[in-house]
Amino acid sequence: MILDEATSALDNITEKKVMKSINKSCEDITIIMISHRYSSIKNFDRVIKIENGEIIIDDIPNNVFPSLNKGI
Repeated sequence: MILDEATSALDNITEKKVMKSINKSCEDITIIMISHRYSSIKNFDRVIKIENGEIIIDDIPNNVFPSLNKGI
């Protein structure tokens, strides 16, 4: 499944509900999610950042965003 900014227009409460539903119902499939919100991707297995057609980051969310995950 590909989700492109699927939660960008949602408030925080609705985003949590949507992400909980996605995580629960999509356990056995690959999800590619494009997002600028850490809260939308913090529970995914990997974060991949692509710039100019090249992968520049490929790691787990806690390693990519160490300062953000402390308060979550």
